[in-house]
Amino acid sequence: MRTDICLVLPKKAEPKGEIGVKTIEGGKYAMFLYQGSYDNLGAVYDTIYAKWLPESGEQLRNYHCFEKYINNPDNTVPEKLKTEIYVPIE
Repeated sequence: MRTDICLVLPKKAEPKGEIGVKTIEGGKYAMFLYQGSYDNLGAVYDTIYAKWLPESGEQLRNYHCFEKYINNPDNTVPEKLKTEIYVPIE
């Protein structure tokens, strides 16, 4: 498993040392809004890939999924955390 931590930057940035620059590829994504503890994200992904994807008729695109964290875990109780999950599809 590989994890990249990304930020949206207001202007162009140059890579430096171990810090790189990455652009998320455009295209079609299925977006899921999950509310709850980050501890349950694995189960959410299991549901997306084992239940939603086969039932949806959609096909995965050869690209990675990504998450967008909507609120701050430092001042939000775990059950109120919101996460957008983006799954690349054809």
